[in-house]
Amino acid sequence: MKAFDPDVVLAYVYGTGLHYFVAQAGETKLTPKAVILDGAGPPSLWPDFWKNVGDYGNLECFVSSMHEKVELTKLATYFREAYTKEFGTAPTDYKSRSIFDAVLIAADAVNRAKSTDADKLVDALEKTNLLVTRGMVKFGTQMGGPEYHQWMPPMLIVQWQDKIQTVLYPTEGATGKLKK
Repeated sequence: MKAFDPDVVLAYVYGTGLHYFVAQAGETKLTPKAVILDGAGPPSLWPDFWKNVGDYGNLECFVSSMHEKVELTKLATYFREAYTKEFGTAPTDYKSRSIFDAVLIAADAVNRAKSTDADKLVDALEKTNLLVTRGMVKFGTQMGGPEYHQWMPPMLIVQWQDKIQTVLYPTEGATGKLKK
């Protein structure tokens, strides 16, 4: 890979395999000249990430559907405020906001279907047009296509900068600029 002298390496590796990839990229001096963009996201957030990658994790980028400091909708702000009021601390994980969105989507579909019948729910879900904490939800309806019955939330690109997560994209949610 190093022989190609890349600017960016897309690393779609999951689990601790990503950790090993990041560490080896640093050991072979592929990085920091080439920026690693991890498409799997979560392994970069696991508690053992820094233990496994050492300083080679610095400047690694990853894709995420949310970040605790980025609120792209008013509903995201509402969620953080309600969560903080209830639990005495702001949410720091991504699961709580994801689950909140999933419950809103399910409740919306049941209300519009006026039923829990599977066929009626599928029909309602296919017509979903709902704002949640991560953006507008619309499910793809083209059978056989990659978006069929999937929602594609806006994705953030985040970079580790001195062990601090810096959101690079989208610009309206950016907390900093790309470092190399």
